[in-house]
Amino acid sequence: MQIEHISTTPFSALKQLHNSADQNKLISSLYSMAVDEAPKLVAEGRIRTSKEKLTMYSLYKQVEEGDYDDEVGSGMQREKAFAWKQQKGKFSIQCKKEYILLIARKSSTLRKTLDSVLAGTIQELNYKSKSNVATSTGGALAKSVPKPKDVHVEENKKFVAGLNKRELGLKDLYEEIRMNKDSERLITMVKEGEISP
Repeated sequence: MQIEHISTTPFSALKQLHNSADQNKLISSLYSMAVDEAPKLVAEGRIRTSKEKLTMYSLYKQVEEGDYDDEVGSGMQREKAFAWKQQKGKFSIQCKKEYILLIARKSSTLRKTLDSVLAGTIQELNYKSKSNVATSTGGALAKSVPKPKDVHVEENKKFVAGLNKRELGLKDLYEEIRMNKDSERLITMVKEGEISP
C-alpha cells in the first residue's frame, strides 16, 4: 500500500518569522505534541484507514530510527516495512513536519497550536512529551509495530524459498493472524476445515 505524501508548504511561514534554530525548536515541540495526540486519535477511531496509520507509522519510524534497512517480512509486517521504506532518504525535520500536519488534521488542539505558531502569535513553544510513546518503537502503534530484529535472515530466506505455494500462503496467513492476535479466526478456520492442524 502506498503511503500518503503530505506537502509541508504551510511551514514556509516559519522561515519568515524565525531563525533556523528557533524553527527547529518549534517543530520539535509540535512533533512531541503530535506524538502525544496520536494514540488518542487512533483509540477514538479518528485515525482509522490503513493509509493514515501506515503513513503515521512510517513517518514516526523515519524520525526516530532513520532509514529502514532490514529484510521485509510478510503479512502486516510487510505492509509496515514497505511503508517505512517509502520514507527512505527523508530528513527527520521533513518527516516531523509531515507527521505534525497529518495529526493536526484530526486533532483540533494541535491544529489550533499549529495555526498560532504559523501565524506568529506563538513565538516560543517548549512542549515536552507527557507519555512514553515517544521512546517506544512504533509510536501510537507501538504494540503492533516493533522493528523486526531477525538474526537468522539468511536461514529464513532459504527456508521460505523452499516452501511451495500452499505453504507460503499458510505462512503468510499464520503471520497475519499472529500479528493481529486473531486466535478466533484460526480456530474458526480449523473447525471449518479450511486448514488442518
